[in-house]
Amino acid sequence: MPPPWTGIGAGFGVGGSNGGDPISQVMGFLGAQGQLMVAGHFGHTPLSEEQRRDLLTKVNLYDALETVARLQSHWDVAYTTTQDVDAVEGEFLTGGGSGGVCEQALNRMTIYNEHLVSPQATAQLQREIIEYASPDETAPPIDRNTLVHILLSITSEQNSDDEFTGDVPTDAEKAKLWRKLPKMGLEETHEYAKPHIQKEIASSLFNQPLKYEIVLSNTYDLWFTPWAPRSNTNGLGATPAEAFTIATGVELLDVMRLGARIVKRSTETHQVRFTRQEMLADGATEAAIDLLFANMARPLDQYRIELEGDRDKGAIGNQRSTLTRFPFLAVDGSTFVMLRHQWAIERLCGSQLFFEAWASLGSSPRNRFKTAMCDSFEIFVGEILHRIFNKSPHLTTIVDEREMQDAWTKKETPSVCDWMIFGKGHCIVIDATNRAVKEDAAQGLATWMTTAPKSRRFSPTASWGCCCRPSTSSRNTAAGTTRKSTRRRCTPRSSSCPTPASSTGC
Repeated sequence: MPPPWTGIGAGFGVGGSNGGDPISQVMGFLGAQGQLMVAGHFGHTPLSEEQRRDLLTKVNLYDALETVARLQSHWDVAYTTTQDVDAVEGEFLTGGGSGGVCEQALNRMTIYNEHLVSPQATAQLQREIIEYASPDETAPPIDRNTLVHILLSITSEQNSDDEFTGDVPTDAEKAKLWRKLPKMGLEETHEYAKPHIQKEIASSLFNQPLKYEIVLSNTYDLWFTPWAPRSNTNGLGATPAEAFTIATGVELLDVMRLGARIVKRSTETHQVRFTRQEMLADGATEAAIDLLFANMARPLDQYRIELEGDRDKGAIGNQRSTLTRFPFLAVDGSTFVMLRHQWAIERLCGSQLFFEAWASLGSSPRNRFKTAMCDSFEIFVGEILHRIFNKSPHLTTIVDEREMQDAWTKKETPSVCDWMIFGKGHCIVIDATNRAVKEDAAQGLATWMTTAPKSRRFSPTASWGCCCRPSTSSRNTAAGTTRKSTRRRCTPRSSSCPTPASSTGC
């Protein structure tokens, strides 16, 4: 039975007598899930930005920031290991004692399986702490109940909807929306969905979990493998890792070892404040630490300037570019605070390494590096796909871009997808598109193009799919057996995709 405030009866939605149409099924399913808690759940009016600022100016910046950083980092570790984020949130709320909003939130978590933490809300809370809280060491620490009230207010703000008057919709408002949605035509549905699509894209990228061991494995396979033979890598060394060293003057392994030491301490003891001396004593190199302070951290005054620039761009709820570029706040020349466990992994060991190397190169080698990394990425993805194919009894053949182009006999060589994998009665079309979602689209700031064709109006990246016609062929597998397969001759067609890489069924 869904919680009583959802307004959903036992027969509504998935498996219920009123769940015939897809919209009702989705709404019923979502209503039965544990939701984020907001201020209105506890009878509190969400604090405005001005009210939050007034509260934060009176408290110690580093105490508040490190408290939130420990919560989010502990949550990140749990989310990618034990999955027991409820225990993390419960422990945090227990610190607020009895009689306040912390106790109320803890009770609600226990009864209804609702949640306190969303990465977007804690990131905005950290942002506002950096912007407004006092760096004076004598300023008092923040009260846990006050901190939770601010966090709940930010969650209310980020999840507000024009359909509802408050942060907790009334039964009448929800019923009105449920009656409205199934009656919408296609164009009306498109218009209604536009802001939600932007928000979902930004939210999914914000919340994408990073498993540390997988990040290390992927980084090793991509960065420490020789360049693709077809790439022009003049002046870039023998591997992407050597190019990183040429660009930054620091060995990539040393940067990753520094990251490993930070991640280990964060995982095991939830440490978020680090010093140069303890990192050196732990085996990190001076050069790697210098690189962190120079390019991955900002002192408070400079960080505030960066965050002010974010506000000039628009709504900050889904903005993370500055925070992921600088996941460390420099307290002084030898001490830094880690804002989030996941951002530290990404910056020191993951995908952000590309931007560090790229930005440090001159214009000509920078372009060669970018193109060569795309070639390396394609090889990296291809090796993964071939491993999957070789181990799956349900797949019959895998065809790469060159095979498809060689099979094409009409006119010029076509632009086609990178791979097709065939199974019994189906095929999967895959592109290895190694480019980031546009900054505005990734952060919920993009605008809808009114002059483009409807199918392409929101297109942060573009990819190529294939139209397929079957013909019969066979191939020998690595095990020596023959698999009968269906090979498709592919005609290129244009498609769009709002994510860094696309996979389209055929």
